[in-house]
Amino acid sequence: MLILEKDLPEGVDCFKLFDVFCKMAKVINQYYIYSLFVGDNRIVLYSIDNSTNNIDNCPCGLIYKVEKKEHELTVYILYIATHYKCRKTGYASIFINEFIDFIKKRYSRKNKNISIVLDALETAVTFYEHFGFKWTTTEKKYDEIFHVEETKHEIEHFIMVYKL
Repeated sequence: MLILEKDLPEGVDCFKLFDVFCKMAKVINQYYIYSLFVGDNRIVLYSIDNSTNNIDNCPCGLIYKVEKKEHELTVYILYIATHYKCRKTGYASIFINEFIDFIKKRYSRKNKNISIVLDALETAVTFYEHFGFKWTTTEKKYDEIFHVEETKHEIEHFIMVYKL
């Protein structure tokens, strides 16, 4: 079950969410994660027990933002991760499928061209390809959004696009 930021239990603060997201991805810089908790970025968690009461029990999470231009809408997944102990269990696949369905239901009535864009680590490229994400050759235009300059030398990455 997807837990949107607005559906989180009352009293969950930003620091608790930050802690949960940092525990999911050990290779992502904590300062980058912290910077995503500002502005109009949106938070989504995946609950395995269909409950919003215990966010520590969420194996997957993502942070995204939406940009609209006329009839074109782009959803940028700025952060996506699964707890190491929950990898290879199928939770991430369910999470991505539910997120894609959520985006379709929420935005397809008003927008004809919808894209979901993410920055994938080299080790995750084939995983995202199973869902229909494709490498993009216009990577330069996304460098600023994903802060690629900061991580380019550390880990190989690929900008991938899913067209609805």
